[in-house]
Amino acid sequence: MLAHRFYRSARRVVAVTRGIADGLVELGVPREKVVFVPNGVDDWMLEAGEIRATPVIDPLRIVYCGAHGRWNGLGQILDAAGQLVDESVEFVFVGDGDEKQALEDRARAEGLGNIRFQPAVPKREAFDEIRQAAASIVVTWNHPFQKMVLANKIFDYLAAGRPVIVAAEGEMAELVREADCGIVVPPEQPGQLADAIRRLAEITSEQRDEMGRRGRTYILERYQRRDLAWRLLGVFAELTGLDQDARTSGGSKLSLVEGAGDE
Repeated sequence: MLAHRFYRSARRVVAVTRGIADGLVELGVPREKVVFVPNGVDDWMLEAGEIRATPVIDPLRIVYCGAHGRWNGLGQILDAAGQLVDESVEFVFVGDGDEKQALEDRARAEGLGNIRFQPAVPKREAFDEIRQAAASIVVTWNHPFQKMVLANKIFDYLAAGRPVIVAAEGEMAELVREADCGIVVPPEQPGQLADAIRRLAEITSEQRDEMGRRGRTYILERYQRRDLAWRLLGVFAELTGLDQDARTSGGSKLSLVEGAGDE
């Protein structure tokens, strides 16, 4: 297999999730060759400053920003919305994808007046949309690969300083639990997803703000893209000897996979 040849010949192999890193080791890649460098938070998200208190929003606005594709499993959000159609909750979908039209058609056919669809916008505008909502949402579905997914949007969601509702198992769920910044339920369980939204609606806006602040603090301390770049540059410096100072620059808290589980 061509990929295996690349793994064997490479001096280092970069994995963007711990699950991928473990999978590489299972394929026979020596653990010391595997470097964990995940996706992260852009500098301008840090510069955006701390989130202000949640504006008074009625209905409670839950926003999804990202791709509307088959892989995203967004139908289960519509399933949950159907159970909340008579409650003070609004869902906003921002983005585009090959499933968007089908989602819009279904929402219209089922009379889901608590859902709004908006077009894809530049990332800074999407970030502002998240910050203006009460919470964000991301879902996965039951598939082994999904357990090792760390979707790009989870970093943006947490950096925005709003609580997040996650229907997932694996790395994304573990991150939200560790940050204590949202509510986690299993994927493909719309009843539990609806209940999670009800729980979020029942707490005070101050409690939601605090939940969001915990997520922002957690993600900015551990997953700033600037630090991740320095981490990778340090690996390049180690291998090439061209810039030895880079190995100690940036202050990254990430380590090789062999120590990554201790974060």
